[in-house]
Amino acid sequence: MLGCGAETIDYLSGKGRFADRHEFPLPTHVLLDLKLPKVSGVEILRWIRGIPHLATLPVAILSAPGEKKDLSVK
Repeated sequence: MLGCGAETIDYLSGKGRFADRHEFPLPTHVLLDLKLPKVSGVEILRWIRGIPHLATLPVAILSAPGEKKDLSVK
């Protein structure tokens, strides 16, 4: 499990310490929290959908209830 949004993007990009795809393979699914520090889950989802080889990666989104704006991600 990754701790923040920026680290998630680094992992999916294969940057830095995640460069070895044998040790850090691309996931088959992503479980994403909308309330991540630094880079939000919404930003990560938009980023994933904008990368051709990740665009069809299944993403499940979880978050604590409370904010209506979280219910309609575009």
